Amino acid sequence: MKTSTAARIAPLALLLVLVAGACSSLGIAPPGGGVGSGGDAGSGGGAAPGGGALVGNPPIGPGAPGAPDAKASFVVPRGGQRDVHPVGIASLSATVDGRTVQVQATWWSGVEPCNVLDSIRIVQDGQTFTVTLLEGSGDPNTMCIEIAVLKGTTFSLGPLDPGTYTIRPDSGDASPITFTVS
Repeated sequence: MKTSTAARIAPLALLLVLVAGACSSLGIAPPGGGVGSGGDAGSGGGAAPGGGALVGNPPIGPGAPGAPDAKASFVVPRGGQRDVHPVGIASLSATVDGRTVQVQATWWSGVEPCNVLDSIRIVQDGQTFTVTLLEGSGDPNTMCIEIAVLKGTTFSLGPLDPGTYTIRPDSGDASPITFTVS
C-alpha cells in the first residue's frame, strides 16, 4: 500500500504549527515595567516606572511606548546549573531612581531546561561596571529543541555614591551605557 505525499506531510505540518504556537507564548513581560532594549549610551531615555530616569532605550513589553515587536521572556537566576558559561548580552538599559540603579539586560538563548540563567557577575572597576550573564543546563538528559528565545532579567547595582558611571557587557553586542547618580 502506497501512502500519499499529503498523508505523510500532514503530521509534520501539525507538529510545526504546535511548535510555532508554543514559541509565540514564550514572550512575557517582566513585572514592573519590562526589560530594556539596547542602544547607544544616552539614547532613548525618559521616565521609568516609579519616577526614576531611564538610561538606554524604552522597555520591551506590551504597551511600552516605542517598544519593538520582540518581547523578552523574564527570567531570574537559578544557581547550581551544570556547564556554566558566559552568554553575550544583546542590550542593556538602566533605571536611576535617586541613588538606586536597576539594570535590565536581554540576550538570545535557548529554551529551558537546556539553557538556564545561573548567575549574574558584576565587576566594578572605579566608575565602570562590567556585567557577565552566566547560563548552564538544568538537566543534561533532557532533549531540547533548538529555538532562539529572547530572555531578559533585572538586577540592582546597590546604592551608589553621586557620580557618573558606565555599565558595559563582558561579551555581546550591547552598547555600554552611561548614567549619572545625583
